[in-house]
Amino acid sequence: MGITEISQGSRRRLKVAAFVIMTATIVFISLFLYFQLKVSETPCDDEPCRNGGTCIEVGESFNCDCPIGFNGSKCEDSPCSTEPCLNNGSCTVHATSYVCSCQDGYNGTECE
Repeated sequence: MGITEISQGSRRRLKVAAFVIMTATIVFISLFLYFQLKVSETPCDDEPCRNGGTCIEVGESFNCDCPIGFNGSKCEDSPCSTEPCLNNGSCTVHATSYVCSCQDGYNGTECE
């Protein structure tokens, strides 16, 4: 057997070693990329503020600066949240209050 000749068993061991090294490299690169991306996430990345609210990072948390007429930790509440318009009237936020558009036959501030 010469220097360039490789036995069947050695060839198999080389293939296994190459596979293990490739697999370990792929796992390492995947974990590295995962943690790099995870670290770069901020609390505002998911756009938690609703109804046009602006997200403001506060350390590892956030606050929402809500537009006029909306409040709540994520600007989820509005004057229309309680569904004040009766009889299938539609509610529209108007500044810090609401206005009801009533169906035919109903009137008043809440379509009573």
